[in-house]
Amino acid sequence: MGLPSQAYTIEKARRPIMILERARELISQQLACGGGYNRNPVRVILSEVLREHGQASVDRLIDDTDLGSAFGLQQETDFSKATN
Repeated sequence: MGLPSQAYTIEKARRPIMILERARELISQQLACGGGYNRNPVRVILSEVLREHGQASVDRLIDDTDLGSAFGLQQETDFSKATN
């Protein structure tokens, strides 16, 4: 019985974690490039932040980096399907 939970723990540990500072850095790079095509990578970044840190962190990033005016992204938006 111990093996399945161990395997899950090991697999989960291998999954990359989106650290908030790294997310800010990646978003800043997308903002610096400008243009509408950079909106999709930002949505993917926000989906990773949502998965790892929750909606409050996503909303804070949107507010802090002014993604509303840059890409029209709004707080309380569900980005969980951005990677599908």
